[in-house]
Amino acid sequence: MVEAYSREKVHGTVDALPMKAGVSIGAGAAVSVDASGHAGVLQLGETFAGFAEMDASNAMGTGQLVTVETGNRYLLSVVGVVGPEDRGKDVYATGPNGFTLTEAGTGATKTPRVGKVAAHKAGTKAYILIEGV
Repeated sequence: MVEAYSREKVHGTVDALPMKAGVSIGAGAAVSVDASGHAGVLQLGETFAGFAEMDASNAMGTGQLVTVETGNRYLLSVVGVVGPEDRGKDVYATGPNGFTLTEAGTGATKTPRVGKVAAHKAGTKAYILIEGV
């Protein structure tokens, strides 16, 4: 007889973050937070927070929240990915929909780390395990 083990399976974490005033974020966009903890479309030099679950707008500056998801694997096109040997490498964001294996910049121009390559699919496409704040 084979012994069975009970495990809790977690598909990811969903967090609601306060948004910067005057900002709108589209569903699926990479989101970052500034030093005060306010979220917006990913900016270099900020901390990656996750991917927006749905459109969110704080255009009127009324203190809206954006819902972001982390902890899941996402299929992304990543500059520098060539094959299975890239598994475990860090992935960095260059913008709301740009990703690379190369860390670049310092301070206000530093590319935020978003996670690690979990598995290669084809070409520059890979499953990335997302690790937000």
